[in-house]
Amino acid sequence: LSTEIRSDCPFEVVAADVRLLSKAPALMHYLDTGSPAEKQRLNALFLVMSQEKRRYDQIRYLDNSGMETIRISRVNGKTEAVAGKELQNKAGRYFFSDSLRLAQGEIYISPLDLNIEHGQIEIPHKPMLRFGTPVFNSAGEKKGVVLINYYGSTLIEDFRRAMVERRHAMLLNRDGYWLSSPDTSLEWGFMFGRETTFAKQYPEAWTRIQAAGEGNLMTEQGLLTYATVYPLQAGMHSATGTPSAQDASAHELSAKEYYWKVVSLVPANELPSSSLTRHSGIFALYLTGMALLALLAVAMLVSAFVND
Repeated sequence: LSTEIRSDCPFEVVAADVRLLSKAPALMHYLDTGSPAEKQRLNALFLVMSQEKRRYDQIRYLDNSGMETIRISRVNGKTEAVAGKELQNKAGRYFFSDSLRLAQGEIYISPLDLNIEHGQIEIPHKPMLRFGTPVFNSAGEKKGVVLINYYGSTLIEDFRRAMVERRHAMLLNRDGYWLSSPDTSLEWGFMFGRETTFAKQYPEAWTRIQAAGEGNLMTEQGLLTYATVYPLQAGMHSATGTPSAQDASAHELSAKEYYWKVVSLVPANELPSSSLTRHSGIFALYLTGMALLALLAVAMLVSAFVND
């Protein structure tokens, strides 16, 4: 196994759609003129993108003040244009300011967290990744951002399907919070101010997991197998985000700082018998098999973007 697992283009499919919309003539014409007719054409373009792709919860253009000017949403499997009083100002949301500060052509990817609407976490919970880029008129003036909300639930569902032993499988963010866990009550703790994390439950193991791309680790609790996903590519940027509906990100994240950990914990009482573990060759094969399960999950995380 390599020391880190980096997919070739995990986010590039969605990033390409963001770039396409940001360079569309319909958008440029609207940014130059503000014409209602051009706005209608741009709205139609976003609508077609949503209808054809079906992987996006929202496609939006927000002006420099953070106000949604165009918003296309998928509701109960149907695509609809949102208008009037239903449009919201997102100036306080971290992903707007994190996208707006970028230079032309740069792409922002948010942390994986839960969607917030009208200041409240959406129920039922809706895991979300947001892809954004600033947009400019023909005079080179920054006029706002284009944002695409990608269904994070697709990624998580593929991860769960990939892990044959689902009761052992966990997906963790960079801070050791559960994004997916056999105990669903542990998931998304950072969105609700909970202090319970994998990092706090297994501090010594977490130190080891943080220090290496992948590996196996025997603990008192059992066998830990882990791997790492680094999805950001060149030209992509991120930041820490925040569970608050108003706070800004604490700081930017480099590609090396944006990652997820795939972890499998097999309890000690489910491991092969002590007589088996004495035969190092056989036990090594067992460890390798568990590691391959983690790698399979990584592959599924990547394919969620490519094949959806």
